[in-house]
Order: sequence, then structure tokens, then C-alpha cells
Amino acid sequence: MEPATGSCPHFPRCGGCSFLAIPYVEEAYRKESRVRDLLLPLGCKVERIVPSPRQDDWRHKVQLPFGMVKSGRGHLPTLGCYAVGSHEVVDQKECRIQDQALSKVAWTVRSWATREGIPVYNERTGSGFLRHLLLRKAHATGEILLGLVCNGPRPMHYRALLKTLLPAIEKALKGTDGKLVGIVQDVNERETNVVLGGQEVSWWGRDWIKEKLGPYTFHVELSTFFQVNPFQTPRLYDLAKAAIPKGAKALDAYCGMGTIALWISDRAGEVLGLEENPRSVQAARAAAKANNVENVDFVCGDAAELIPKLAREGWDVVVLDPPRKGLDERSLKALVESDIQRIVYVSCNPNSLARDMELLATAYKPLHATPVDMFPRTEHVETVAVFQRKGPSLG
Repeated sequence: MEPATGSCPHFPRCGGCSFLAIPYVEEAYRKESRVRDLLLPLGCKVERIVPSPRQDDWRHKVQLPFGMVKSGRGHLPTLGCYAVGSHEVVDQKECRIQDQALSKVAWTVRSWATREGIPVYNERTGSGFLRHLLLRKAHATGEILLGLVCNGPRPMHYRALLKTLLPAIEKALKGTDGKLVGIVQDVNERETNVVLGGQEVSWWGRDWIKEKLGPYTFHVELSTFFQVNPFQTPRLYDLAKAAIPKGAKALDAYCGMGTIALWISDRAGEVLGLEENPRSVQAARAAAKANNVENVDFVCGDAAELIPKLAREGWDVVVLDPPRKGLDERSLKALVESDIQRIVYVSCNPNSLARDMELLATAYKPLHATPVDMFPRTEHVETVAVFQRKGPSLG
């Protein structure tokens, strides 16, 4: 088999990519086959995979841990993905799948941390300051938000640190379409593998970037969910939208900042989004208002708590976009016992989708599922599955 061109010097040690050694057509076939092998035995028709229009430079969110490497009597900061099967940070010099402007900013931050002697967090001792680097870039505007996840409050001398960081980033971004608009620190002093601590303080600029998805604009913050592949997201959402009967009352569970809710709003009669992150709910309501979308609303709360309460309140369709673990048993039971006619399940994990499909089978027939490659060169694949309640339908 002919290897993929332009291989990365960090592959296969770096855990960020899995499929750099094979042509993309083979990668897409393997992902489609994985979904088919899991869902066909459950009576679900599996459509052809929707390949990503870009396989390189597609990732517009970067989340990298800081690490350390011994140098003489001390240590130097490293930055990159974890090595396969470990928490050892691969000190990346390049990355094929990240947006290149974001990579330039990432490597600049590492050099800055080295020059300024900023200590890196040590998981074993709980000491050190820099834990993770988060970067988000808006595809439509080129705006970049830089997030530093740190083990402690904002340093008293942060303005002095900015005097060396800002010009270095400006120089790195010359010749790219990227423009830094804000630097935010997330404070995380807990002994945990969870990246964000939840307390944010500003260093410079604003704490959001302006992004556009189709006709809709959004203000994307550090902690709000937004799909990382802007070249493929409209195709994913179009599949979900096509499964919504015209004029239907739709619940959008795990709605994040309302991207799917707004996307389906011109087809559904009414949309109610459910989301537990208060900042995401605030952003979703602001997006609906800014885009003059009047038939959507949002509720802040855990979808696992809200679905059982809302499932019998006359909703026709529920759109589900849960985390990788899938749905909890209570939500599944509520859906099975509800009057909801159709389920549109947007899954980022074929294994949990197959498990949930089997549990929903007592009340719903899986009509079809379409794999969507949102994450080229990695092992991950998104799937849109459509279920219809057995018996009379909406048509």
C-alpha cells in the first residue's frame, strides 16, 4: 500500500494522529467499515461516509499540554500532544492537522515560556504554573483567542509578560490569515485530568472570537463548544436538518452554544435547546438574538435531568449530540416511554451509538446512519443516525 505523502516527523509516536501512514481513501473506508460493522447487525442501514474536503490544516481548536524535558541541572518547557499510551508530552515542531496559524502561535508561546523561565505544572508534585495551552481560531474572520490554563491566579507581573509575548505572536502571524484578539487565563488548581478549571481572568483583549457558520454568526469563547472542523461542519448539520420534519417541534439536547438549534430553525417550527454550561446557554441566547432567530429558546440544565421532564410535553423530534460516553440510562428510558416520534442522534463515538441504538430498539426503528469524517487522520468519526418510533409516523 502506498504511504501517505508529507508524513509528520512526530508520527507514530505522537498520539494526535492514527492514519498518516495510509492514503486518505483507505482511512475513509476503514471508518465507514467500523460504523457499518457496529450498526448493520442492529438493522440500521449505513450510508457512504461523507469525506472531509480537507485532510490537512483543518483543526481550528488546539488543546495541548505543557511538559518538561531535563536540560542540564534544570528543565525546559515542552508543548504538544501526549505520546501514544502515556502522559509524556511530545515536543512538537509541526503538526499536519492543526491550522498553521495556530501552530505558529503555539510554538511561539513555548519559546516565550522558555525565555521567561515560567515553570511548567508537574502532575506528580502539584507544583509549577503552566498546564495547558488552548487556542481557537474563527475560520470566517481569522480571529484567534489564546487561553493559558494555569495552576494559580494571574501573576502580578503579567503585564510585563505581555510585553514580550504580544510582539512575538504578532511577528509569528505575519503572512498568515490569523489575528490575535485576546488572551485569557483559566485557573485550574485542582489535581485532575480535567483541563479547564472554570475560573477565567483576562490578560489582554477580549474573551471571544467572532465566527460565522453558514448565515449565522457566533461569539465563541474558550469553554464553549464549537465544532473544530469548519470545512465539514455544514455537511454534518445538513444531515441532521434533513431529518427534521417541516414544522416539527424539536428538542436539541446537549446543544452547546446553539449551533444545531439555529441551523435547523428554518425547518422546524420550534426549537428548545438543552445545555448544562451556563456560558454556552448565554452565548446561544445571544446568537439567536443577534441572528434574528425567534423560534428558538434555551434552558440551562443537565440534559439527563431535562429529557425525562420534557419527553412527554408534545415534542415531535429530539436531536441528540451527547459526549463520547453517549446517553445515560434515565434518558434512554424516558425516550422509550415518550411520545417523541423521531430521534436524530449525532454521535462522536460509534461504540456508544451502537449500545444506545440497541437500547432504543424496543420503541424505535433505526432508519439509516451516515458516517461523517470530522477528524481526518485520526481514529475518530462522527455519525448521524435517524430513528423513527414504531407505529404511526410524522411522515
